[in-house]
Amino acid sequence: MDGMDSFQLAFARHMVQKQSYSWFPPGVVYPELTLFKAYAGRGTLIRIIPYETATSFENLLQTSFAEAAEILQDHPYRGLTVLQIILFQTAPGLELQKQLEKLEKLQISPDVSVFSAWIELETGSFTSNLPWFSKGILPKSAVREAFSESQSHPEILQEDIQQTLQKRESEWRNVYVQHSSKAVYSLLGIIIGVFLWMAATESQIGIDVLVRFGAKVNRLILAGDYWRLFVPMFLHASFLHLIVNCFALYSLRDVEWIYGSNRFLLIFLVSGIVGNVASFAFSPYPTVGASGAIFGILGSLLYFGTQRRDFFRRTMSSAVWSTLLVNLLLGFAIPQISNSGHIGGLIGGFLMSAAVGLPTERFRFSRAAAGFLLVAGLLATLWIGFKVRLV
Repeated sequence: MDGMDSFQLAFARHMVQKQSYSWFPPGVVYPELTLFKAYAGRGTLIRIIPYETATSFENLLQTSFAEAAEILQDHPYRGLTVLQIILFQTAPGLELQKQLEKLEKLQISPDVSVFSAWIELETGSFTSNLPWFSKGILPKSAVREAFSESQSHPEILQEDIQQTLQKRESEWRNVYVQHSSKAVYSLLGIIIGVFLWMAATESQIGIDVLVRFGAKVNRLILAGDYWRLFVPMFLHASFLHLIVNCFALYSLRDVEWIYGSNRFLLIFLVSGIVGNVASFAFSPYPTVGASGAIFGILGSLLYFGTQRRDFFRRTMSSAVWSTLLVNLLLGFAIPQISNSGHIGGLIGGFLMSAAVGLPTERFRFSRAAAGFLLVAGLLATLWIGFKVRLV
């Protein structure tokens, strides 16, 4: 193999090990070495193209679009981003640079975006037409590391890639204890069924209907309706409210695969109760919705992250943290949203997950301590609601 081949393998190794891409040898997806990653429902394809093998830039665009469109037909991605990295052994001439400038126009279809970059191997310089919000697709560190590691033996580079992919596959097998979502589907059935029941009872779901069905109302809880600390997680104020929470719960079905159905159901229910108790203690407004329980499921992912740090960081940390941040900011910005219920559910879900542990986790003192903190915190919050909170 020449230096260009070594650079391709070194670059691929970095993207596989540091950016969680999958690796496909030439001829599997495109004629060239290809990298792929799916994130937040959208896929990213990177083509690494030696200039000598490229027929024309127009043909590259056409093949990028065609293959991406075919992938979208076979896989449920919301869209695909294709990055064409063209490798030059030396700096391209003026005429070639003019042709490259034609690629500066972003080529877009409704579902497919194609960007281009070129790298000069002699000097290590590279240029791309990636917009600022997509610069992370081609990090400078990947190019720099590929240059520094391109002197490594190609067989070593390829072996490192294969070992990383095998380790990743083994990790996924060890993380998921099942591939059934029966708890999620059961909860969705109950939540939707309750909403349809309310809709069939009344032509319009207003506050009176919600209160009659079990909304969290502080004065009624103080009067003895303690069941209102449990029921609100299954009630929703509108069709939009229902759809948003059902979609969020469905999107988190992987958590059931991690914890198993029984643990998942327990975490959901306990988180919902803790969220309602927190809302009772710190919010005077009537509340309904599964949001507190759903935040608890996010809390269970945070606990999972403490036990599988590397795996969590590579696969889901940014999505979890960004989801939490956006929803908490919305809670502070919109008065009708019970942020106390969300935060209570988040903490409850984390502590409940720590108490029950992962399916493969042995019993430790920390699990008992988490259970104690959960019960103590719940009792303290109830005390605030009954003795301190002015309704």
